[in-house]
Amino acid sequence: MCFFALATASQLDGCYHVFVDAGANIGIHTRFLFEPSKFPRSSFRKVFDKYFGADRDPLTTCAVAFEPNPMHRAHHLRQQALYERRGWRYVPIASAVGARGKPHVLREHSSRGAVSRLHI
Repeated sequence: MCFFALATASQLDGCYHVFVDAGANIGIHTRFLFEPSKFPRSSFRKVFDKYFGADRDPLTTCAVAFEPNPMHRAHHLRQQALYERRGWRYVPIASAVGARGKPHVLREHSSRGAVSRLHI
């Protein structure tokens, strides 16, 4: 097992439920999980309630967010720090998830219409 997997596994010790967000973008689905009262009309609230329980304990419910886009990294780290202060476990991983290990290109569109490319 690689160091990356061991480090992540130790961060999830004691988690009864684990939500894996593969392609997290800015992590809004994790907010639906941990902060459902802020998103009363989210359809994901019903899904999380069904599979993790409406009365789930946020101290034993954890989230892992895979997001390769470096533009979102700082946001995920801030979110992790905020949740950590509440005792909630949120593990953002700066990596893509896929069935094959082939190269991929991320495209970021700016407000001015410019496109940047990042090869991962």
